[in-house]
Amino acid sequence: MRDDVAMFRAQVCGTDFIDEVLTLEDGGGAKEDLRYRQAVGSFSNPNGHVNVHSLNWLRSCCAELGASKATGADDSSEPGPSLLEL
Repeated sequence: MRDDVAMFRAQVCGTDFIDEVLTLEDGGGAKEDLRYRQAVGSFSNPNGHVNVHSLNWLRSCCAELGASKATGADDSSEPGPSLLEL
């Protein structure tokens, strides 16, 4: 066995996923539950508070982008803000 290779072995009892519920803000002060299924081995922020904060921030960015498109506030030919880097 090589020392530089991490070995991962799991024994699945039941399902190979977990269902999570995160309570997010909807932008207007109300709360909304986000429910999703996370497969074993997929990325998840291990800090729940930071995960919720990150998702709230991402939702606010998306809402701002959607609002600027809906109101036609961005009439320039310049590309608008993008979340592609995330």
